[in-house]
This record gives sequence, C-alpha cells and structure tokens, in this order.
Amino acid sequence: MAFGTAKQRSVIAKKARAGKDIGKKGKEFAPMAQAVAKSYEKKGMSPKKAIAVGKAVAAKQMWKSATKKK
Repeated sequence: MAFGTAKQRSVIAKKARAGKDIGKKGKEFAPMAQAVAKSYEKKGMSPKKAIAVGKAVAAKQMWKSATKKK
C-alpha cells in the first residue's frame, strides 16, 4: 500500500537519494516500534524479528505522515 500521490513519493525519494533532509523519525517512532514489537513477541515471534517488524511498522507510519497533504 502506497501513501501519498506518485508525485509526492517521487519528490521524497529524490530528496533522499540526493542526501537532503527528508525529516526526522519523530518522538513517537521508538515508542511505537517498541509497542508493536512487544505485541508480536506475545504472539510468539522471536525478539529480534519482532523488533524488525516494529521498526518497519513505525517507518510505514512515518512515510504516511510525510506524504500527507498539507
């Protein structure tokens, strides 16, 4: 599932490839990643894999908020 329009995603990707600032993770990134990881660990996933999934979910949310129309 892609967030934002194709043009918005393209602009962000071009900035990232050029090494420009595309924003920071935000103060809720780490707590969100930890909460997701904890829930996956309770379901029986290994801690290492759960942390990776938690970071992926938090990054997806960060991408969604970066492409939001202002």
